[in-house]
Amino acid sequence: MSIIEFVSDLKFSRHELREALDGLSEREMTELEIYPGWTGRDVLVHVIGWDEYVLQSLPLLLANRADEIEPVDATTYNQQSLAKWQDKSLAEIHSAMFDTQYKVIQQIQAIDYVEIDKRREQQGRIVTIRNYVIDKIIEHDRQHAAEITAWRATLDQGIDTESIRETFRVSRNKFRAVVEELDEATLIKKGLIEKWSIKDVIGHIADWERLSLQAAEHIYDADNPPPMLLTHNRDELTMMMAAQRDLKTLPVDLRYMRYMHDEWDTFIAKLKPDDWGKRGNYPRGGGGTLADLILSLAHHYDEHLSEIEMALA
Repeated sequence: MSIIEFVSDLKFSRHELREALDGLSEREMTELEIYPGWTGRDVLVHVIGWDEYVLQSLPLLLANRADEIEPVDATTYNQQSLAKWQDKSLAEIHSAMFDTQYKVIQQIQAIDYVEIDKRREQQGRIVTIRNYVIDKIIEHDRQHAAEITAWRATLDQGIDTESIRETFRVSRNKFRAVVEELDEATLIKKGLIEKWSIKDVIGHIADWERLSLQAAEHIYDADNPPPMLLTHNRDELTMMMAAQRDLKTLPVDLRYMRYMHDEWDTFIAKLKPDDWGKRGNYPRGGGGTLADLILSLAHHYDEHLSEIEMALA
């Protein structure tokens, strides 16, 4: 095999791993266990950690200093990697998984081919760059990809549609019950929630429900128009929509909120059991199932209701 073929195999194995994780929602990546005690996010961090170990080891191999490669306990090293990345976002971790592999590939592309199978002694055993680095990375990526693919086949069996319907209904109704009891002066008062009024929050939630419904309709039936995918800063878009809402009166915003509730009720009513597991992109970024998209709307209500209750207190 040539260096070009080795690089191609490395890229393909990482692509298989990405494909295995593609389309999982943030909840699925961060809350559900693929292995006991390990989420999809943890798997990505684990892969990054071993890429970083390779980046430290490969220069020593090339310098015929393999004995200086520090042996590590896999369990301890994995825990150190998880601790190192614990404060990073899922998006940052996704990006890093390809960044570390790119750096590994850069090093391999710079190697003279004769170095690939040159024997080196490490702690009393013979190793080569082919078996110690290249083959291990490829096998590691493909093993995790196969295991994750098998795990994904079980996901849809765990969707409790009735529980999701009820969670969404209860969260939405709690929010409505609170805001619809408030007088206009309280609803339009700026600065209650950072720079926002409660009226702003009502419009904000309804705006995101509109964008989310467009995404949901496309996930449900690909013949429907695709959603607007946010290509710029989410916070900037939120503020832009809030500025547009300022031009609307309170009665208009309240009618808009109730209208979106009716639209979502109509959409959810038509879903069959197999539809809840359909996957696609979310307008806020990332993607996942219709079930998780609907749950995210419920959590959105809970999040803003908590802010309103704190402001009123």
